[in-house]
Amino acid sequence: MSEGAKKIELAKSSSTETQRRTISLYDLTSNDNPGSTISRPMLRGDNYEERAINLETALYSRKKFGFLDGTITQLTEDSPNYEDWKPINALIVSWIKMTIDLKLLSNISHKPIAKNL
Repeated sequence: MSEGAKKIELAKSSSTETQRRTISLYDLTSNDNPGSTISRPMLRGDNYEERAINLETALYSRKKFGFLDGTITQLTEDSPNYEDWKPINALIVSWIKMTIDLKLLSNISHKPIAKNL
């Protein structure tokens, strides 16, 4: 292999290695829909810790846990990212509600902000 061909091959190799898609906090995939149950078991009241750990893991894997812990703050309507934040928050609220037993759900069904759940 000539010296020039080696340099081209190295350049291709290094550019391929450095290309990495960064997922935005507001990205959604085809698997992200409000009817999905992203974590088991359902919250029944006596199993809060087990359910919380599983839900946390599921949200971290989707880069969405910040909506719950406050690192992704609630945006105001005049924020430039509000139209991106609002549907993701609604999706997370739906996901959380899908992990709560129906007997408990009526107590929190009026909470529209994921962090408040």
